[in-house]
Amino acid sequence: MQQMPQRDPRLRCPRAFLERFAQNEVDVPVAMHLHMRSVTCMTLPLLPPLCSWRFKAAVALILFSVPSDLHAQRRSPPVLVRRVIDGDSIDVATMGRVNLRGIAAPRPGSRAEAAKPLAREAQERLSGLLANRWVRLEFEDETDRSGRSAYVFLDDGRFVNAWMLREGLARASAQSGLRRSRELLAAESEARSSRRGIWAESHRP
Repeated sequence: MQQMPQRDPRLRCPRAFLERFAQNEVDVPVAMHLHMRSVTCMTLPLLPPLCSWRFKAAVALILFSVPSDLHAQRRSPPVLVRRVIDGDSIDVATMGRVNLRGIAAPRPGSRAEAAKPLAREAQERLSGLLANRWVRLEFEDETDRSGRSAYVFLDDGRFVNAWMLREGLARASAQSGLRRSRELLAAESEARSSRRGIWAESHRP
């Protein structure tokens, strides 16, 4: 008698993934997809005993084929970041300047002396993350596409706009109704609670 293949234990208990999701480092639809896969793994054993493991595997394959990231359908093909202009804007090959949607970093030309080191740090940290790397851009709408504002994602799924907020290198902008507002505000709240970057006591006005 053939034995049923062992299920991947990561699907039964995706602890590492859920920890990243709890820290808003993973896109929400990706987590939803993983949850569906976990539920599937728990549900398959409940199918009638007469069903062969091949039939159960076919059911799992159909369920697992659902797109893992609904927002990813709105993203661009990979584009190259030629350089980082400042803490919230980048220079993208074939496109030019692109602003990181929903965040505002300290400006290098700010008159406030206290803001200058923060502006420099934001630019340097973003440059270390993005310069000469391929990324995908996700646009809020067609106005964003023409106006050069975007959500930026690395190839590992990291949401760069939220990362800048979480590190205390930028503030969430006052725009309302953005599709990713909840993620951005949660990232900013985490930085404030931890007093990182611009939220540190030494940098408060």
